[in-house]
Amino acid sequence: MGNTDSRAINLSDQQLVSIPDDIFKYSSITSIHLRNNQLTKIDPRISHFKKLIEVSFRENLIQSIPKEFLLLKNLTKLSLSFNRLTELPQDFGLLKNLKLLTVASNQLHSLPESIGELVRLKALDLQRNILTVLPDSICNLTNLTFLDVSWNELTILPQEFGNLKNLSSLSATNNHLTSLPSSFSNLKSLNELNLSVNTFNVFPPQIVDLKMLKSLIMHTNRITKIPIDVHRLCNLVRLNLAINLIESLPFEIGMLSKLEYLNLNDNRIVELPSTIGKLHSLKKCGFVQNYITELPIELGDLRQLVKLDLRRNRISWFPATFEMLREVENFNATENPLLSSTGKYYPNDSNTPTLKELCSRMFIIGKFAEPMKIMINENKKGEQDMNQLNNLEMIEFNEGSLDSMMSAEDRLLPFLLYCHLNKYESVCESCSGPYLDFYVDLIEQIDMKSDQFHNKIPTRQRVCKDSCLNRHLH
Repeated sequence: MGNTDSRAINLSDQQLVSIPDDIFKYSSITSIHLRNNQLTKIDPRISHFKKLIEVSFRENLIQSIPKEFLLLKNLTKLSLSFNRLTELPQDFGLLKNLKLLTVASNQLHSLPESIGELVRLKALDLQRNILTVLPDSICNLTNLTFLDVSWNELTILPQEFGNLKNLSSLSATNNHLTSLPSSFSNLKSLNELNLSVNTFNVFPPQIVDLKMLKSLIMHTNRITKIPIDVHRLCNLVRLNLAINLIESLPFEIGMLSKLEYLNLNDNRIVELPSTIGKLHSLKKCGFVQNYITELPIELGDLRQLVKLDLRRNRISWFPATFEMLREVENFNATENPLLSSTGKYYPNDSNTPTLKELCSRMFIIGKFAEPMKIMINENKKGEQDMNQLNNLEMIEFNEGSLDSMMSAEDRLLPFLLYCHLNKYESVCESCSGPYLDFYVDLIEQIDMKSDQFHNKIPTRQRVCKDSCLNRHLH
């Protein structure tokens, strides 16, 4: 039944259809959890627990709340999520000490105006209901820091929504919002904003006033343009505008100096501005399924970049500066018309590396225990063969594709490499000194799920060490 000495009772996961009678002997109970049972109603006798501060009826079959429940004046935490509620009592505001209220995944069509009387409320979870509008009184909840109204039927937010001056996290995904109220720019404490899967045609101008914003997620809308004053979001760390209709990026995007995650997949972007190279904090970046034909040489300045996804574009060559992306662990450029050699030139007139040479440079980053003896039999497919590659960090590249390899520890290896490395003396193209060159005879990608074999290409490494690479590029 739980430890009544601690004044807390936990009867979760008991398949109860009603609250056991003997529970009501303990008037000093402060916490009761009845999660994941078969309760269809709340016993009115619960009002006997005058000292109750925390209640959870989550994951039951409750359809209504009795008026006696509103006598629990000391209640601070209430969870009613995953039930069958269609409404809350009109006097719900009597629970004036509530700080946490979750009524997610019910069937609420509306909220009572009295919800605005819950002035101590800090967290409110209303996601996955059928709300078409929020009452104006919700704007009185000035202590609210967390609000989730995702997966409803909202078309607008209240005009005075900006009164929620302490709101730090707002999620309103999967609604029908097309714009934000003018007062929205007053949410100066907002750190996280998720407006994904709505019907915004324009990037809401109020957002650029939210200087404390760290995460902005607005994927799956109809936005065509990012405003030039996006640089005012000076604390932005994460920006997700995937699945929109964006055709170009403003030069000012390079002023987002704290940006670490950028997702612009599934848009209509034709080119990237040179200022993207100023995003020196960027770690993960995605431009999948756009119309990009060329990449700016400044992309090589993203020295913190760990993941770069360029799949399904129109890229045929890479600038020489790609060789400077030494932290990249996941690089994917499949489904591009990549050339095995390029006619492009670096600005100082030195030739860019051919695709084959670039691939080799990125392939031979890890150190092999016995690099001259590695031979992976194409008939063996498994981790045992992969373990021979020891510290290899980067990947296989074949003609027309560039893919990254998961670590063996994660047991997520998407393909197997079949290669044979030969050793010979060569001359560095930068310093003209002798060095040990690895000629990769054969690289073959194998899809372990379908056993499909892909193309093979020979590749080679150009220079002997990083300092020579830098001189070669500059």
